[in-house]
Amino acid sequence: MSRPDRTTRRLATTLLAAVTCLACPAIASTSESDRLSDAAKETAKPPAEQRPLRGNEDHGDRGGSVIISIAEPQPRPATTTPEPWNLFEDIHVGTVVMVSSLSSPDFAPATLYGLRVGTTDWGRTMVDVTLLGGAMRFARGSDIATVFIAPHEYGIDGSVRYSLTPAYATFGIAPVVGFRVGVLTWRYLNGIQVDRGGGLRTVTGDRLRHYTPYLGLAMTFLRSRHLELGATALGGWRYYDGETHDGLENDLFGDDRFRELRLESRIMF
Repeated sequence: MSRPDRTTRRLATTLLAAVTCLACPAIASTSESDRLSDAAKETAKPPAEQRPLRGNEDHGDRGGSVIISIAEPQPRPATTTPEPWNLFEDIHVGTVVMVSSLSSPDFAPATLYGLRVGTTDWGRTMVDVTLLGGAMRFARGSDIATVFIAPHEYGIDGSVRYSLTPAYATFGIAPVVGFRVGVLTWRYLNGIQVDRGGGLRTVTGDRLRHYTPYLGLAMTFLRSRHLELGATALGGWRYYDGETHDGLENDLFGDDRFRELRLESRIMF
């Protein structure tokens, strides 16, 4: 087996293990906690007229870890011993501007920004990790938009792509597979009162985690020795946690189809 083939198999196996671990469905809460829709009703009222909400006392206490052991594929006998891929030899950094949209009518298209860092295997296989963030937008006319304000999204995104064109080609094309772990945050119109077993406290905002596997196609329009410019179109599915950070049951944000267009730059050292 050639050197790029073995490396590609190792990358695909590692990504599959990460997706399997991260995409485990959230455990539904069995406690009698209030829901996000209750929070939306209460935050629309003046503080003096609000009723206290009950959050899940066990939220955040569930621990545990998943350990996946992956057997390293045994290389076939070769006439020569290839040099190992040095992850730190072909490092690159870059920026990403993302225009994202969700199928939910509650969300309007939003622009996010990211910083990417990664490495490449002889210019064909590329692994990237992107830190991203930006302001989200609820659609005009949505009931959520009047009571949940200043929504933002933050996350970390990991992806692997394999170029179908040579590394020296001016124009490049590569399929992409990736997985994003993110968090949606917002502030309440008016602070709400939440009881989680330790007394009432005022909550001014909350957050909800989400997980997004996706597939896409990347295109490179400009390539030089130290700089690449390109775009990636991708689509996938977004899954939300069953509870917010403050223990309220999530009954407002359902699973959504996800689409995104990225403008990317890459600087090679």
